[in-house]
Amino acid sequence: MTLAAAQIFAEGIVADTRIFYYRQEQNPETYIYLHGLSDSSPGDLPVVIAPRAEPDGRWIMGLNDGSVLAAKPEYFAERMQAWREFVGR
Repeated sequence: MTLAAAQIFAEGIVADTRIFYYRQEQNPETYIYLHGLSDSSPGDLPVVIAPRAEPDGRWIMGLNDGSVLAAKPEYFAERMQAWREFVGR
C-alpha cells in the first residue's frame, strides 16, 4: 500500500485490498484499493476509490499525492483510464 493510501484512510481499517471507511452515522463502506502504484508513481493517479458514485453522481477518490476529491464522472473515468495504462491493465 502506498503512503498516500495509508494517509487518506488513516481512520479506516485496512483488510487485504479492502478499506472500510466509516461515515458518521452510516454503515461502513468498503473502498477499493488500486494495486500497482508506489510512492514514486504519478501523484494524479487514483489509489483508492469509492465502491459507487455519490447521489450527485460524483465519485470519491484518493489520489497518490494524498489528496481526496469528489470527482465528476468524466474526470473519474479519465483518471481510471490513466491508472489502467500506468499499471498495464
